Amino acid sequence: MARETLEQLFRKKYYAQLIEVQSRLSQEERLQTDVKWREEIYRVLHSLKGTAGTLGFANLTHMAETGVLMFSESHTYALPSYMIAPLHTLINEAITYLRVAEHAHVSEDILQEMRNFNALDGKPKRILVIDDDEILLSSIHHMLSMGGFDVEVLSDPSHNLEEMLNRQPDCIILDIMMPDTDGFYVMQHIRNDVQREFTPVLMLTARADLTDKYKGFQLGADEYLTKPFHFEELMLRIKTLISRVEKYRSLTLYDSLTGLHNRRYLLDRLQELFIMHARKPQNVTLSIIDLDFFKRVNDTYGHPCGDTVLKSFASFLKEKLRETDIITRYGGEEFIVVLPDTPLEQAQIILNRVREDFSRTEIHCSCQNVSFFQTFSCGMAQIGIDGHDITSLIEYADKALYLAKFKGRNRICLASELGDDATNGAARKKVLIADDDMIVQAILKTQLADTDWDLIFAKNGQEVLNIVTDVTPDLFILDGMMPVLNGLEACMTLRKQPRFAKTPIIMLTGRDAKEEIAQALDTGVDDYVLKPFSAIELKARINRLFVRTTSR
Repeated sequence: MARETLEQLFRKKYYAQLIEVQSRLSQEERLQTDVKWREEIYRVLHSLKGTAGTLGFANLTHMAETGVLMFSESHTYALPSYMIAPLHTLINEAITYLRVAEHAHVSEDILQEMRNFNALDGKPKRILVIDDDEILLSSIHHMLSMGGFDVEVLSDPSHNLEEMLNRQPDCIILDIMMPDTDGFYVMQHIRNDVQREFTPVLMLTARADLTDKYKGFQLGADEYLTKPFHFEELMLRIKTLISRVEKYRSLTLYDSLTGLHNRRYLLDRLQELFIMHARKPQNVTLSIIDLDFFKRVNDTYGHPCGDTVLKSFASFLKEKLRETDIITRYGGEEFIVVLPDTPLEQAQIILNRVREDFSRTEIHCSCQNVSFFQTFSCGMAQIGIDGHDITSLIEYADKALYLAKFKGRNRICLASELGDDATNGAARKKVLIADDDMIVQAILKTQLADTDWDLIFAKNGQEVLNIVTDVTPDLFILDGMMPVLNGLEACMTLRKQPRFAKTPIIMLTGRDAKEEIAQALDTGVDDYVLKPFSAIELKARINRLFVRTTSR
């Protein structure tokens, strides 16, 4: 919209409103008894004060501000009778002034700075502006659009607010004083959604009342701007707010070593995909990738060389996959790739091609001046078919990954293959769990009920030793503190028996003491899990130990 058109709209709107105010001021008797009349006059002046100054009508802003101050109490819109005549004169001057105008201005340097900012990642920043003043909305839309922003406006937050918020704006500009739904209510609604917890909100107000600002900050506002404001200041504040949030997200949602997104980002995106799938079924495939024999790389060449492998693999995935694909480092040498809008069969073809290409790619570690080739194994599952929530989807893909490892590595297995008799026979493992807390035993029994493992329970370390005289478990989970014989003592005794010399042992404890952890690892414990624990994490650790056992 052209600048001249904005000024014409401004003049037209406020000329008509001020003429109506002038008429009402002439009816003094009704003016003193009709609260609604006084409220409407106050709102016209309040709105004019903010909009006029933003558009560059400085003198008009001063007139409107003087008019607002003539009301003795803003909450009852009380207007003393001796103020009616001066206000009438002021309104006449404002009507006359509307015939002469200056316009809002933003320097070309600032506009270019904003355009460069919006071009950084190839996608302009989306700004949502909520204000009941349509002239101001048009002006903000026009100016921010000139700076390269993608601007959406909403004059009535009681309509379409949720739809606008679901478009995930990068910054929200929110007016406090609106006729039906005030800005504080909207602010609270925004912050009640955890997905919008860090969306920056800049509140606009024509009032310099500290109480309003205090309330806004309490509800989660990030910044305040008082009307009238300069567009240059508005643009710079928006840029600062968005840049700060983006920097924070880069620290919390990215893996520092590989530059890929991390587990937190993955879970957030999976939640979005499951919501979309519930509304309309989607073809979304999740793949868990594990680098084969990665421990040997660390043991042979050292961890710096291992880091080089991880970074090389991350770069390889980004090069081979689409920008729309979600590539994350899940932990250690495990990566998760989510392919949206991709059926399972097509995803298998894509990942197989990636696997074959990667197996032929030489990796050079300059720290040891060595070069070698690396392979990976992969398990795949599909939303809605193999898993109906995040937990089950990852579990099915993890089981498929275990199957790929069991079948010899450097291959891809699907969750649909888990029903094979050979798989069930191979995957049937005995897990002996020792914990004197019956509640913990019940929790583990429930959380591991959907696995292919035979669960055996003991109350203390001595019972463990009694059980293993007749049974040979494939993995032990031992509580650190138990009566009769604690977990550490049980571990030491088990390790003395040749058949359990390499059997995986996980220590489960509520103590986070470094000396205790070091002692347990020296004794022969393979992994350490702190209470409270996550079922997903515990299953993943058990699966990983099973895989390492079969590779020995």
